Amino acid sequence: MKGDLLEILGRWKEDELEDRIKQRLALGCVELLVPLTWPFERYNEQSTINHHRHIPVLRFAQAAYKKAILQHPSKRILSNIVRIALPSIAVPPEERTARDEGIIKLVLYFFRNLAMIEHPMITETDTGEEISRSATIGALKEQNVLHFLLFISSKVGNEFNTQDTVTMEVIYHLVKSVDIEKMFLTDDQESQKQSQDLTTLLKLEDEMKRASIRGASTRHSRFGTTVWIERSDKTRSFVSGQGALLGKSTGLDKMDASKKWKKPSGADTKGISRKVCYIFPPLLDYN
Repeated sequence: MKGDLLEILGRWKEDELEDRIKQRLALGCVELLVPLTWPFERYNEQSTINHHRHIPVLRFAQAAYKKAILQHPSKRILSNIVRIALPSIAVPPEERTARDEGIIKLVLYFFRNLAMIEHPMITETDTGEEISRSATIGALKEQNVLHFLLFISSKVGNEFNTQDTVTMEVIYHLVKSVDIEKMFLTDDQESQKQSQDLTTLLKLEDEMKRASIRGASTRHSRFGTTVWIERSDKTRSFVSGQGALLGKSTGLDKMDASKKWKKPSGADTKGISRKVCYIFPPLLDYN
């Protein structure tokens, strides 16, 4: 993958338009890349122990393939794969052969597979940012693949009748879980939305500052604070510290936290046991 297929695709220069040999070599590389990046389908009725054992390893291998494709030094892997389909696209729809239709669909299947590959297990040391959706869209934009997808999707039904499903699959996996309203904002709406987001963040920051200042120590906190609650029997419970004044229930919460369980004395336990024995006398055996 890294030593042969990508190197062959990367050495296909932009000025070599009429080199049929390199174009066929690039097509052969894509014919191998599509099965290597094909998504896995697991059927519980047909799965064996080997499926469960090897599929996780293969998912890591596909993640490594995607990383190598997106980060290749030539920065031409994706654009060269688009070039493979251009001669077939240039042919009028009524003159295309089954081979031309298959080449276009093969290229689209490759981009579908590339968009579907995700990192199998994100850890602290490997977050999968190199193959994230953002990195994938950035690479597709940099190498003009998004223009290719836009052209194909705009001609579906007229010039491309057999590539509609796979084209929609590529777009779906690129934009899934994205807010549609944010996607179709104009430039003016986008700038207005950014200013509103900034205003919201500033208000949130002000609220956080007020909350921190409300509980922070001041120059008056050096003086002692004592609060008490007087009961109906004229007994009092005291709470000390300025923290009792921060809210309506902070004093009561502090009072509850200061309570300690007191073990009853021996006289009280004896009285309890006598009452229990009096209420529940021992059963007599009348037999």
